[in-house]
Formats: sequence, structure tokens, C-alpha cells
Amino acid sequence: MELGVVYGYVWKMGPVMWGLIGLIFGATWGFLLDYYFSNIKGSKNKAGSHDRNRSGNKSAEVMLMINCENSQAESVEKVLWDNLALGVGKLKD
Repeated sequence: MELGVVYGYVWKMGPVMWGLIGLIFGATWGFLLDYYFSNIKGSKNKAGSHDRNRSGNKSAEVMLMINCENSQAESVEKVLWDNLALGVGKLKD
């Protein structure tokens, strides 16, 4: 868009028209590049990788602190790992 406005002073249709043409071209080009890198390239990487995010959406990291009895610690740890926890730690008394 910026190049269209700059060079539009020299070209026939003027800077405003070339700026709009640059806007449309740049937005389309940006969308296609984003689509290519996020969907096409991303699907190739997800097939063989150990991506822990099931939904494929961007995820947030959450830290949980669970207070439980020693007898419950193993089952709590199993539940966390089954739900794709990134890490589990234990506090020793």
C-alpha cells in the first residue's frame, strides 16, 4: 500500500487509487501467506509431532496447586497426565 501511494504520484491513476490497489493486494497476499503457514504447513508438522494440544487452537498455560492426602497423590498425578499436563511436581514434607 505504501509503495502504491509513493509511486502513485508518478503513475497515471494517482496515489489514492494505487494506495487502494496496494491495500487489496497486500491484504490478499497476507491472508494467503497466513493460511499457507498456519494450515498447510501446520498440518504437516502436527501429523508426526507430539503436539499436546488436542484442539489445535492456541492454548494458555495454567498452574494448579492441589492439596491432597499422600494416598491420593498417585491418582491425582495420573489424572493430570491423562489430561495432557505439561509437568507434574510433588512437594515433599
